[in-house]
Amino acid sequence: MPTYFAASDEAEFERFLDRQIGPLWVVADNGFIVACGGVALRHPEADIATLCWGVVAADKHRHGIGSALLQHRINYVAAERPATWLVRANTTQLAQGFFERHGFAAVQVVTSGYGAGLDHVVMDRLNLR
Repeated sequence: MPTYFAASDEAEFERFLDRQIGPLWVVADNGFIVACGGVALRHPEADIATLCWGVVAADKHRHGIGSALLQHRINYVAAERPATWLVRANTTQLAQGFFERHGFAAVQVVTSGYGAGLDHVVMDRLNLR
């Protein structure tokens, strides 16, 4: 996924998996993983959940996989931590439109925050199913 992630992100993804800071779901199609997405519930503020590593294979974009996985993660947060009132996504400008279509709003943008040409966009959504 070189368009959507910096080269250094692979090591960060490995650290996420090693630390097990929350659940991660995978979506398979004909035995191949085509998407994944996690949730971090260990936020300094107990009433905020952070979405982690939402990735869909480029050839599976616009098939509803990302939307279904996002909704699954939001539903999980609502069921596991009912007091959570905010779901946060740290993403790039390349995926910003996807999150906006699902009720998220940008609250902070750091130009090239993830590397050259990849802005760090912090997006929040009230945890309304």
